[in-house]
Amino acid sequence: VRVIIEQNLIRSLKDEIPDTDAFITNRPGILLMVKTADCQPIFLYDPVRKVCGIVHSGWRGTIQNVVGETISAMTQSFDSRAADILVAVGPSLGPCHSEFLEREKDFQGFEPYFIENSRVDLLAITRNQLLEVEIRPDHMEFSDICTVCRRDEYFSFRGDKPDQGRFASVMGVFG
Repeated sequence: VRVIIEQNLIRSLKDEIPDTDAFITNRPGILLMVKTADCQPIFLYDPVRKVCGIVHSGWRGTIQNVVGETISAMTQSFDSRAADILVAVGPSLGPCHSEFLEREKDFQGFEPYFIENSRVDLLAITRNQLLEVEIRPDHMEFSDICTVCRRDEYFSFRGDKPDQGRFASVMGVFG
């Protein structure tokens, strides 16, 4: 999780901030962006403190609770309260296509989220992680659009062979 307080950190399309899956800021006019294609783009906004965050949550980030870490960073850095934070989860890999062949190894401790033989409900994991950090249920929105099912409208790392691209999710605070 990276706190962004300076503008123009990224100056070209080739620039990236390595080893970072989430960004938060309270500075108006700074746009935060993550690129995804099956991973969960998670938007966070605290309207009381005027703080926003954006998260790239792949399956590894999901099991490492990157969304919980991001909310923790918002509370520590900007005095946000979880009860104030609004959350939206964009299109991502749905439980219908979340097949992992080494499910028992990769998702040890997440057995309640296993579906049938080899699928894991990543969205349910995220929903419960949000509840665990006391995000209000009425402050959560999940698009429930599977990027594999909707390859006609979204990039899908799993569904597009060869890999065709990513879509950008952007968040900012204004005013």
